[in-house]
Amino acid sequence: SALSHFPQNKQDLMALETQQANDTSTVLYPGSYKQIVLQELGFTFYNAVHARKFPHYHNHRTESRVQVYGGWLKARLQAKRRKQEADVIWSQLKQSGTPYYLFALQLNGDFQIRDHSPFASIYEAIEKVIASFACNAPEGTLLLLKSHPLEYRFKELSRAIVEASRKHGVEERTQLIHGQTIKALAEPSLGMLTINSSAGIEALEYGVPTCCILPTIYDMDGLTHQGDWETFWRSATPPEPDVFRKFIDALKTTIQVRGSLYNAAGLEAAAKGTAEKILSTSYAEQRLKRVEPPRMEKARKMGVTYDYFM
Repeated sequence: SALSHFPQNKQDLMALETQQANDTSTVLYPGSYKQIVLQELGFTFYNAVHARKFPHYHNHRTESRVQVYGGWLKARLQAKRRKQEADVIWSQLKQSGTPYYLFALQLNGDFQIRDHSPFASIYEAIEKVIASFACNAPEGTLLLLKSHPLEYRFKELSRAIVEASRKHGVEERTQLIHGQTIKALAEPSLGMLTINSSAGIEALEYGVPTCCILPTIYDMDGLTHQGDWETFWRSATPPEPDVFRKFIDALKTTIQVRGSLYNAAGLEAAAKGTAEKILSTSYAEQRLKRVEPPRMEKARKMGVTYDYFM
């Protein structure tokens, strides 16, 4: 997000001393939906048991746990049907040969939306993107909106897209899909648009022209579309492979650690790596300097504010 001290431009990125990555695409710590559910239920159980000890505690979710868990269960029960629907949509789109842009959606309660964007909700962001698409995208193109893998507010999402599409006269040029991977959808597209999701890094890996509406650690020249994001529709350019490789090496050298939240060995690795990173000399120096993050000015201009930097 805009709070990161990671380099903001290609020149600073390429000047970093990094260790060259020699990794394979093998997943070291595979997770599972079952593990996510079990950890979530355990979290809820201990919150309930110790609730009286912390009377001022507020859960991070915007909805009640009953609503969230009910939504997850319903989405799980409908997963097979939604996959089939997504397969049909994807097959028809490929057969038609219609050129399209991909918009990777984020969850409405995601803190990247709540705290790191000027949008009141993901639905407001959808309306603005569809309005921009209607005004700027070439005729004959389509906007494909991909829901988040953990999405369960399907009716609200569909309603928001239909209403925005009607409002801006592109009802026949937008399509929501609940399935398929970023790789499958992004590679054949004209480009991928995201608010500030990490899905953008995945698109860059596949050489897909990518645009971030808001500042992110990978939003820099040589990687993503620069300038006014509304010009992306007609001037999308792919990332530079050497810059992307340097970006990945820099992530591993500076701010990222190996691990996973949803795998026992991965969680142990993540905890150890995070502790070592926080206690490293470079991070200690950053804390002492209290330097404003390099993306803060851009974030302010786009309507993102943080009280502690006011």
